[in-house]
Amino acid sequence: MRASGSAKSNIAHRNVSENFELDRTGALGSNGLQNPSVTIGNAFMVEAVCTFLLVIVVFETAVSAKAKTSDGDRTQLSLAPIPIGLAVVLAHIVCIPITGCSINPSRSFGPAVVSGVWKYHWIWWLAPLTGSALACVAWA
Repeated sequence: MRASGSAKSNIAHRNVSENFELDRTGALGSNGLQNPSVTIGNAFMVEAVCTFLLVIVVFETAVSAKAKTSDGDRTQLSLAPIPIGLAVVLAHIVCIPITGCSINPSRSFGPAVVSGVWKYHWIWWLAPLTGSALACVAWA
């Protein structure tokens, strides 16, 4: 569902971009190696590590019972959105100059469908899946 939603939003963006030249990348936000010095190994590693970081932060803040607090009347509170959002911001700051920042296969799928840019697309699936699997193993 998320992948189809991503594709639909990119179709709408393509229609706007054709008329107003809003897309400066020419690929509707598709991921790719952002400069000649980035190798496939660099791209894979940065995507896997940033996805690992994001998943660990989610586990430690939203899943772990230790992260919950009580306001005194047994109501469970969680501040999980703040560190999760900061992990996403950090991942984007690191990944955008290198790969365009996938860290989520559905985020890469929609722009690829609409723009037709499939070069190295396997990285945007395999690296986040590897990073999240390693985070699951590390957290368990």
